[in-house]
Amino acid sequence: MNLKILFIFSFLPLMLFGQYQKVGTDSTVDVLAWNIEWFAKDGQNTIDEVAQIVTDLDGDLFGVEEIASVDDFNQLLSQLSGWDGILSPHTYNDGSYQKVGLLYNTSEVTVHSWQLLFENDGYAFPRPPMEFTITVMEGSHSFDFKLIVVHLKAYGDEDSEQRRRAAIDSLKNYIDGQLALGGEQDFILLGDFNDHLEDPPEDNVFQVMLDDTAAYTFLTEPLAGVQGSYIGYNEPNLIDHICITNDALNEYGAAGNTEVLYLDDQNSSYESTVSDHRPVLAQFAFGNSSTTEYTAIADIHSSFSQYQGQVVTIKGVVTIGAGIFSNTYTSVYVQDDSDAGLNIYLSSAVLSDMNQGQLVEVTGEVAEYNGLHELKYHSHSVLADNQPLPEALTIETNLLNDKDAEPGRWTKVEGVIESISEGPHINMMVNDGSGAGKIYFDPDAGLDVSDFSVGETIRVTGVKTVYNNEGQLQPGYQDDIEKQGTSIINGSGNQPEGFQLFQNYPNPFNPTTAITYHLPAVSEVQLVVYNALGQEIRTLVSGRQKAGTHSVNFEAQGLASGIYIYQLKSDAKYVLTRKMLLLR
Repeated sequence: MNLKILFIFSFLPLMLFGQYQKVGTDSTVDVLAWNIEWFAKDGQNTIDEVAQIVTDLDGDLFGVEEIASVDDFNQLLSQLSGWDGILSPHTYNDGSYQKVGLLYNTSEVTVHSWQLLFENDGYAFPRPPMEFTITVMEGSHSFDFKLIVVHLKAYGDEDSEQRRRAAIDSLKNYIDGQLALGGEQDFILLGDFNDHLEDPPEDNVFQVMLDDTAAYTFLTEPLAGVQGSYIGYNEPNLIDHICITNDALNEYGAAGNTEVLYLDDQNSSYESTVSDHRPVLAQFAFGNSSTTEYTAIADIHSSFSQYQGQVVTIKGVVTIGAGIFSNTYTSVYVQDDSDAGLNIYLSSAVLSDMNQGQLVEVTGEVAEYNGLHELKYHSHSVLADNQPLPEALTIETNLLNDKDAEPGRWTKVEGVIESISEGPHINMMVNDGSGAGKIYFDPDAGLDVSDFSVGETIRVTGVKTVYNNEGQLQPGYQDDIEKQGTSIINGSGNQPEGFQLFQNYPNPFNPTTAITYHLPAVSEVQLVVYNALGQEIRTLVSGRQKAGTHSVNFEAQGLASGIYIYQLKSDAKYVLTRKMLLLR
């Protein structure tokens, strides 16, 4: 068989078909695990909604759990043209139901046989698993595998945990035995496991399988702590899982797409009408071609009202990575080829594999927070490491105030520091003569700007972002913060040793400040003050002066507040320039 299965942990393109977004494609095998809570918990309303979901998602097969009514399941099948289903014959002693089973698209899926497993082990399996022998056809490609659907014991008490542990042990022993027989033995194990993959080893019921990395891979493991399949308790709460044997994974490839489908984001009544569980999807893609269509970030910003609330996938380079602005949540910036950037936000975890310089694709819901456009994270995939950052766009400081200018872009500014706020949240107002703009230094980024003072010139590279509907520049790394030298404008050739122009004092000033300079030898000197437009305001010194240190007062009576430039020329060829700030 020449089928290759590619797992990339991200969303494939989602298009609206009816009420829910299509996930199935003609080039992938789309396998879903779905606990449809006490189906049908709202009677015909639930049946109608589930039929809508199955039709709109357009997957290939669903391993289903918690089917409480055979009649309702048959009613569902009658509303699904081209679909069939199989339910477990098992019943509780009291005659009630919580059945596992299979829904499948008959045009692409063939179920050759099925059987109940561990039917007599009521301790480990209150609902016996079902094993299906399946072939899925996608065009000229076929995928043969064994699908095991489980619904393990619920609740968090010690006895329930031990029963789940016993179930995992039995499942592993069974699959190990089948694999030992040789031949084409590919297994997919999925369902409601009622437990967490991220638990510590001593409490992890999956540990025996997690330790056997030579044989098993949980496709949902990268989602643990990031995406939640169970609606309730702590989010994200991932208890529905998909596992594959590594023989199949190695034979067909080692990259792919696994995700939780947040159907409750698409329908606010989903939990009350359908289920307290979200479906979990694994897609097996043929060949190496990508079917992903990316949304340009610039389009999101320019047509935000159109995109707001939609789920999109973007592709770009991380400019500021996870863990920089917080060690409890994710705030990442990604810039794409449209020369725009976007904040990626996840409130519940730090995505430690989203680092600066990585090429990533990210899927999420377009949202807005106090003027900041962002993508509320659903999933991502790292496509490449060590990619060059976008070239930083140099802008004037006054453009920092425009929250709509160059949104999310990797940006550079340089200017004189007009003010520095005190406290852990440090804001600098910086002016290059065009008007002051704000630079925000997040305390969680560990940035040290203690060596900077008002009147000095600073160059900063960061993301052009928005906070409380106001534009600002936000750096993330110490190396992107530079103090410029005392000489802003130099004449041709080297300055003579000892030729110095010092920062005026006080600075800022009102209305008088002292300007001090040092001459290494007798020199013809000019000291001139200009405004920010380069217009000459006053000549303070003009003539021949002896070697040594000199000081002159500048009286700014009658001048407007703002930045002024003072320039020292020696012998008409050596030039030093500084800036000063008049504050009324």
